[in-house]
Amino acid sequence: MKRDTKRCGNCKKYFHRHDLSYPTSDKVWATRRFCMEKCHSLYRSSHLKDNPNYFTIHLWLRKTYGNADKCVNDKCLGKSNNFEYALKKKRNHARRKENYIMLCRPCHSKYDNKRPSYETSIKLSESSRLKKLNKEQVLELRKLYDDGKENEPSLARIYGTTQTNVSHIILRKTWKYV
Repeated sequence: MKRDTKRCGNCKKYFHRHDLSYPTSDKVWATRRFCMEKCHSLYRSSHLKDNPNYFTIHLWLRKTYGNADKCVNDKCLGKSNNFEYALKKKRNHARRKENYIMLCRPCHSKYDNKRPSYETSIKLSESSRLKKLNKEQVLELRKLYDDGKENEPSLARIYGTTQTNVSHIILRKTWKYV
């Protein structure tokens, strides 16, 4: 077999470098495993049937049922013309149409809670490991550092903030007026 001939990983037919519709460098030819894109996509889809990923399922949805063309949300404002398939709550990605609904992008975003609500953002700030310091804590932090009792990393751990924040406080880049 010649150096310019390979066997397709899907259909098992031999194909030649000059049969391809585009010129290929030696580097590209070395990694080529399929005679054409159709064989490559067939190979991918057949190998991903057991454990499909997000991309292959959405590709399957569009090929089988067409693009999403409406929003099924009753409260939709109807301002968007871009529609998507959204995974229903408490469902897994699988090749089953009943696991998905058609939504416009704004409704899809709200459905998936991609934008945190006001209450969620309050909970996040309260549970955040980084704390905001008050005037007394800043004065105490600077005193401990100036006396040489603590270094920046230990002060960051004590006050529950970052070393960068402590450094900015010490150098008076922040809390300048204190």
